[in-house]
Amino acid sequence: MTSKTSENKYAQFLKEQGNYVITVEGIDWFDYQGFMIPAYLPHCIPEISMDVAKEVLRISGRPFVRYDREFGREERGEWWYVLKRGPWAIEHLKDKKKRWMIRQGRKLYTVRPLTSDEVVSECPMVALLAAERYKGKVEVESQQVLKARVSAANKLQGVLEYIGCFHNDMLVSYSENYIQDNAVWLANIRHVPAFLKKYSSYGLLDGILEYYLNTKKMDYVLDGSRSIHHRTNIQEHLMRVFSFSKEYANLNVEYSAKFKVMIKIAYPFRNIAWAIRDKWATNLLDNVGAVLKQEEIRKSYGKYSTVTLKSRTAEDVEIVKLLPEHAREVAGLHISGIPTGVISSYGIDFVTSLYEAIATSKYGFGFVALMGNRVLGFSSFTTDVSALYKSVIFRNGVKFALALSKKIFSWGTAKAVFETLFYPKRVKKMKLPSAEFLSMVVAEEARGKGLATNLMRRGFQECAKNGIEKIKILAAVHIKPINKLYEKNGFDLVAQIKNHGILSNIYVTYTDDKKRAEAKLKGSEFKQ
Repeated sequence: MTSKTSENKYAQFLKEQGNYVITVEGIDWFDYQGFMIPAYLPHCIPEISMDVAKEVLRISGRPFVRYDREFGREERGEWWYVLKRGPWAIEHLKDKKKRWMIRQGRKLYTVRPLTSDEVVSECPMVALLAAERYKGKVEVESQQVLKARVSAANKLQGVLEYIGCFHNDMLVSYSENYIQDNAVWLANIRHVPAFLKKYSSYGLLDGILEYYLNTKKMDYVLDGSRSIHHRTNIQEHLMRVFSFSKEYANLNVEYSAKFKVMIKIAYPFRNIAWAIRDKWATNLLDNVGAVLKQEEIRKSYGKYSTVTLKSRTAEDVEIVKLLPEHAREVAGLHISGIPTGVISSYGIDFVTSLYEAIATSKYGFGFVALMGNRVLGFSSFTTDVSALYKSVIFRNGVKFALALSKKIFSWGTAKAVFETLFYPKRVKKMKLPSAEFLSMVVAEEARGKGLATNLMRRGFQECAKNGIEKIKILAAVHIKPINKLYEKNGFDLVAQIKNHGILSNIYVTYTDDKKRAEAKLKGSEFKQ
């Protein structure tokens, strides 16, 4: 971590090129899109007190200040940075197709640092062509802006570099990179769209990682914090193709008095604001949606404990009934634990609404594993799938429609929704138990401690208490560990069903532990 008294060339650079920069108690801050943030890469951010943040707010007159704590925390959360640590080698990638595309990029392009003259003369045209790809949603750098940045960088050596990707002698993409304390932030990446199909993005990123992680031995290459504007899919691309990963931090925001009142009034309508923003793209709507998303993320960190499982035991975990206030954390676990599932594809708001509905419906219930206030795992159940769906649609239909409004006009989404709604009728014809074990996920760092088994058994006990003798569950065939878990715990494989294009095993078992053990010894009596 950078000392508050050490030289901060990045802050000096920002001031040199005309940014608004202030220093409070030795910590440098600058204006970023109308609010104040610390002028540091995440691993360099000094310890910041609430009093310092409030003083920055007072001096700057901005509506809010944002800063991070605990970068690199082991607990997952809603705020993260996307980065790649070294060394870099495409041999580490398991996907053969990805390796082939990167090798094509190596053959077709030359990647190297750009001179100041090249930045000023060549980059503006690339930026202009890149803007066409996003239909005006991304602002690009003019020649005047780039000239000012290069001039400032020449006065403060080592803070800014440009890496270019050339096809023969033509610049087809470039990256603008800020360097601090042996790490680099890829602040802006621009591509000529015509070359993207010819693997220019693969060539540029491969060259960047080779240069910074292998040649210069930097600690990491950073794409930035979590995107709350959703203008491009670059972060998903970096994680999918180049094995960038998420490293978590704690998000802190301090608002001015007037802005805080505005946030409080607007926050309950955030789903509507996001839907409108996605349909009618304007800078104002985009900023409103981003600020409300930021507030949602900020609120989530009141629920996270700073204590990790490494310093605690399974006995410290309490298993309690699923309540509506657990829904957002449960939804986050669901999406991270079942990332390829159809429900996960509907987004955090829909999944949160779903678990709120399960927690409040008389046909649904669940359990969560808590350490302090943090949810480490969950399981969810229904006494009757068909009745649950009907009650959820009747009571929460409008809420679900709002959560799905961003995707509802997609044929793929509409088809998946209809398949989900007709699923109860399909399984009813198979004469299987109406009760169902719906879902279960345990946080990655809490696995191997028996939480999954305990969460499952608590659900079984609740079913048995309510007179439910048998229960079924679906498990995707390709997810072998979960199938092994169910077989280990006495579930009998009785049939298979294809839903959303995925083949799943259907298991049935007794909810009573004794009956399940006896059935296991006798062999399956459920097979059809």
